Amino acid sequence: MPRKKATPATPAIEAEGVNVEAINKAVAEADANAKRLSVIDAQFSDNLPYDKVRIENEARFFLTESAGALLEAGKRLILLKEHEVHGEFIAALERIGIAPRAAQKMMQAALKFSSKPQIAALGRSKLLELMAEDDETLEALEEGGTIAGLAIDELDRMSVRELKDALHKARDKNQHDAEVHEKLIAQKDRKINELHKKVHEREKRTKEWPFRVREIQIETTELGAAMLEEADRLDVLRDAILTEQFGEEEHEPANEAMAVVYYDTLTQVMNRVIDLWQACDEVFSGYKAKARPMLDVQLPEAGE
Repeated sequence: MPRKKATPATPAIEAEGVNVEAINKAVAEADANAKRLSVIDAQFSDNLPYDKVRIENEARFFLTESAGALLEAGKRLILLKEHEVHGEFIAALERIGIAPRAAQKMMQAALKFSSKPQIAALGRSKLLELMAEDDETLEALEEGGTIAGLAIDELDRMSVRELKDALHKARDKNQHDAEVHEKLIAQKDRKINELHKKVHEREKRTKEWPFRVREIQIETTELGAAMLEEADRLDVLRDAILTEQFGEEEHEPANEAMAVVYYDTLTQVMNRVIDLWQACDEVFSGYKAKARPMLDVQLPEAGE
């Protein structure tokens, strides 16, 4: 009697109800986490293997040192935070003797300044004052640029209080300039919108006019609005020349250089406007009595 063909045994992994998809997902997440930690370790571990006890001891040591040590402590805290779960990281901070908020500032400082040795040399207190600056500004400063109009060597000679005041004034000025710019844009948009509204209201009564008539009216007023906006911006630049600091020793030469360019520019603009005005007066003088400010332009009725 022939034997029945044996049924293949169910693989043990399926028989035991193991979720293969979940295992694969967990393995993938572990691999991704390992890659992330390898990047963190390469940047902050000084080529040493991760050791929680050593890292805590080093962080505690660096907390007693200066600005460079602040960054070193911040690097150790980053390693702890990335390698440990949240609860263990908090416990590590308690063992080291540092509050979570202070630890956060140190980690932020390490991220911002570890690759900027010139800025780091300014000292711990100045680093903390520079924490609020954006990365692009700090990169420019490290590469020889300025912040609040001040170069690295000038920042080094300043007291922490002077630096704080300079940064505060610069931020206030930037905010003021942004508000002025927004105001100018809003004024320009309002003028153009009001002009378009006036033109639209009279379009029904001026259908027989060629389109080019209305086009020239609109373009003329838009160009006038743009000129007024640029004049307002020149006004802002004049205030900047008078109020901004350009270095204690070179302040007067800097003012002179800017004022000469400013005066030459206004002279050229004024002469060009006078030419335009004279040409206008020669050919359109008969309409001068009907002239109105830009926003009060009344388009004539058809046939007028």
